[in-house]
Amino acid sequence: MSEKESAADVRSVPAPGGGYTLILPGAWFAFALGDEEDVKRRVTALVRKQMGRADRLARQRREVTEQVHETARRAREAGCASMYLALEILPDVPFPAAILGGDVAWPPTATDRALGIEEALRTGFPDAEVVAHRMGPAARTIEFGTQEIGSQSTPTMRAQFRIPYPDASRLLEFTISTPMMADPELWAALFDQIVDSLTWAEPIAVLDDAPAV
Repeated sequence: MSEKESAADVRSVPAPGGGYTLILPGAWFAFALGDEEDVKRRVTALVRKQMGRADRLARQRREVTEQVHETARRAREAGCASMYLALEILPDVPFPAAILGGDVAWPPTATDRALGIEEALRTGFPDAEVVAHRMGPAARTIEFGTQEIGSQSTPTMRAQFRIPYPDASRLLEFTISTPMMADPELWAALFDQIVDSLTWAEPIAVLDDAPAV
């Protein structure tokens, strides 16, 4: 996916590495996290495009660029393969939300072949809520907090979704963060709908009775 295509105001957005699509509201920028220098180049160019080149914004551009670079670096080290940055869901905020996607293994406690998918998710992620999505059950955790920005306290949200692949061999994990967002519960519902829009690239079977591994 080219930079122009990634930032286009489209609804169905393929994962940078393939395998699935998400329906995203408004404009988002999606890119793979595999090559560090390529990520830095793309992020730097995107920040300049979003914030402009005015000299008075140089410090803010640098801070935003470093923040996104650091987020991408930590995500890559944690095994994430793709990153989505919201471009316009909040006014005057360059990147109000980020979605990180990557594959993870089932927890050791959830690898019993006798377990069905829902039971495996409950066993593997006891602190999560198992929710029903179009493509099958998913384990969801949502945390609300606050972040100090200057002299103001801003609501934040962090959500994780673990979704079994069609063959149940592994999990697709999405981590969503919103560092500057009002009404976090409303936005939690929005991101739940985004994850619910997941469509696998290949036809899948019903997961409910499939073994965890």
